[in-house]
Amino acid sequence: TAAQVAVRQIGTNALPFLIDCFSRRDPAYYPRWIKVRETLNSKLNLSLGQDSAFRWSQRSVHAFVALGQRAFPALTLAMNNQGTANPAGNALIRMMPNSVPVLTNVLVTGNVTARSAAAGYLSTAFRYRGLEPMARTAIVAAFQDPDRTVRLSAVSAFHYWTAVTPLELVVPELTRALSDPDRNIRGEAAAVLATMGSLAKPAVPELMKLHQDTNMYTSFGGYFVSVSNTVARALKQIDPEELPEE
Repeated sequence: TAAQVAVRQIGTNALPFLIDCFSRRDPAYYPRWIKVRETLNSKLNLSLGQDSAFRWSQRSVHAFVALGQRAFPALTLAMNNQGTANPAGNALIRMMPNSVPVLTNVLVTGNVTARSAAAGYLSTAFRYRGLEPMARTAIVAAFQDPDRTVRLSAVSAFHYWTAVTPLELVVPELTRALSDPDRNIRGEAAAVLATMGSLAKPAVPELMKLHQDTNMYTSFGGYFVSVSNTVARALKQIDPEELPEE
């Protein structure tokens, strides 16, 4: 777009303004105007503009993408701010695969806000074969993070990875996560292991220990379930013969 061309021409001088846009809020009427404009464009063939970004932060994300790697240092700093971590992550995920090393570095060196967000945004890095080992290693290391939100984000990231990752490299780490003191992490580790089917059999002994864990947690899909229910589903997928009788 013309705006992206302009941002490329301005270069890094635009970064302070773009970072500020991450925190701006649109007037209440603006989202409704966008919808009306799209309707008029499609039904009446009017040319009222094509920008469908409701929020300043969305428009800023598009601008950061236009800047490319020149924006990486500013986005790294923004990841460490609770108010800007999510839009900064959205920009970096749109810049993959070049941004995978940036997000990996943030996961290792950032503050709690940055590490938690980076683990989540790295959940799609499995698509890039040459960079997958780097990202996977950093996510697995985050299983030992002192902060529970980072550990949960890291475990949850593997919901997406099991189709392409050598499972023997992650099953032992996910099995250890079944002993995490946080019930959300125990439940998510069981849920991820379930996606691996029979290849997760080495985890069965630890899963059996959780069959009576009635603690409730919010699952990856947003459901409020007990750890024991998730474990039962996991055992059914991994080794049905080991499923305890009711």
